[in-house]
Amino acid sequence: MKKRVTQKLAMKNLLPEAKKYASILVGAFVLSLGYSMFIVPHKLVPGGVFGLSIVAFELIDLSIGTLALLINIPLLIWGTK
Repeated sequence: MKKRVTQKLAMKNLLPEAKKYASILVGAFVLSLGYSMFIVPHKLVPGGVFGLSIVAFELIDLSIGTLALLINIPLLIWGTK
């Protein structure tokens, strides 16, 4: 009996969680489109890690995504400590 109640609660919470993950995925997709179609071609520099990676892209021959990843890894390690 207890197992069925737990299963019903898990299924009840599944749909709202799936909607949250889907909206995060859509937001990340829209952000990537904005960067690739508007910010990078027009050489605009926003703030933050991606702005720094766009500036570094002009100096170093690495892709913007790779530079952003290389900048984010130390920040992630520092933030977890």
